[in-house]
Amino acid sequence: MLTVCQNHIKNEISKASFVSVIADETTDMSSICQLVVVYRYVLSNGKPIERFWGFTNTPGHDSKSIAECIQASLEKVVDKPEKLISQSYDGTNVMSGQHFSVQAFIRCAYKNALYVHCYAHQLNLIVGQATSQNQEVGVFFSKLSDITNFFNKSPQRVAVLDETVRKRIPHGSATRWNFKSRTVNRVYEYRKQLIECMGKIESTSKHAVAINKAGAIRRMLEDSKFVFWLTMFDNIIPHVHVLYNQLQKTRIDAALIRK
Repeated sequence: MLTVCQNHIKNEISKASFVSVIADETTDMSSICQLVVVYRYVLSNGKPIERFWGFTNTPGHDSKSIAECIQASLEKVVDKPEKLISQSYDGTNVMSGQHFSVQAFIRCAYKNALYVHCYAHQLNLIVGQATSQNQEVGVFFSKLSDITNFFNKSPQRVAVLDETVRKRIPHGSATRWNFKSRTVNRVYEYRKQLIECMGKIESTSKHAVAINKAGAIRRMLEDSKFVFWLTMFDNIIPHVHVLYNQLQKTRIDAALIRK
């Protein structure tokens, strides 16, 4: 099915005058780095369209590895280098830096491929930079990630979580504020149940590491300073989500974003 879809996309792109590539990379729950590639072009009837091309497992998180994966996909659909006029990624240095970044490597092979910043990710960077200015906030989010990491790759701990909380804790992301916000919302809503969960793991686990870590997280969830920041961000996040969801709309355009 994927082959049929990709052949259809290649046929459409062969008839298009220009094409743009959009890509993003992330690490899944099994710690495997995956890259998603999307092509945007104009059909013969004048309608602009975006097509999902596929997922690729990148050999590393460095700019050269990611650029090679994108270029391998481009070589399958772009017959003339000058046909690629745009490339769009997030704003991290690996993707968008002026030198030795993904966009710089792609630009070497495709001279017309101007880099366009992902507007939705700009919001992630702005909020991330704003929160990083306060050391206590940085400590808070570091501690928050301890909760998700505690349940990562541990079926026994997840079983206790399902029994007491009946909800999974979303994994955060270093570059995606919306994923961090989901973690904040879930921990705020189920803080008391999580305290109960940690207490149960402390009393039933036979592993010293799990007992010590569960105790540390339980005390953290009861700490007044942690609860203060948790409550504050739970109140702030809905307002950020309004703007984030606007930027994620499929019919959004640059003129509306500037407003």
